[in-house]
Amino acid sequence: MIARRLPFDHEHIPTLLKMIKLGEYEMDELIQGSEKEIVRGSLKRDVKERWTVSRCSGFLPFHLGD
Repeated sequence: MIARRLPFDHEHIPTLLKMIKLGEYEMDELIQGSEKEIVRGSLKRDVKERWTVSRCSGFLPFHLGD
């Protein structure tokens, strides 16, 4: 994972599920540029608009950890 953590997180499970359903997440400030676009595209609520793996891979260079 780019941020090395889950995009949705909350101790209270019903709140967590609501965040996922609404697409409410916090973007780590260390994520910038094309990585930010990949996260936003991958987490779109509308399945028809959500990015595919092939679309994400078009944003090279794409590095997952070093």
